[in-house]
Amino acid sequence: MSTGVPYAPMAEGHNPEYCKNIAMIFAKKVIQGNHQEICLTLKNLLEKISVETELINQDNLARGELVESVHSTAQLRADDKRNQWQVSTQKFADSISSNDPPEFWGGYAFYGVGDFIAGEDRYPWMPYPISKEELPF
Repeated sequence: MSTGVPYAPMAEGHNPEYCKNIAMIFAKKVIQGNHQEICLTLKNLLEKISVETELINQDNLARGELVESVHSTAQLRADDKRNQWQVSTQKFADSISSNDPPEFWGGYAFYGVGDFIAGEDRYPWMPYPISKEELPF
């Protein structure tokens, strides 16, 4: 399992559209033998995330087991040609700790191209990055 935080575009009313992607990879045999249990577990997980998100939307001091509020900023960069928002999403990224299970890879450096494994700049079993993250553009 890994997570990623894509660019957050600025929507109308100056409300950034934050998103977090979660990727889970299962072996074919695991899905074939446990698809109903996996489906039920994912459904329950999404329901819990929805309930916790709604609670935090109603009370910004609330904390959930899975969802918590974080601070973010947005800055308008204007020049003669265009206005561009820079939205900070660093606080949304997951870091890897030594207490995490080996199946959790934290935030990934995957941009939709290349090899997921070879494209990573760090691995969960290594405490430090093995290379500098490179943007494909």
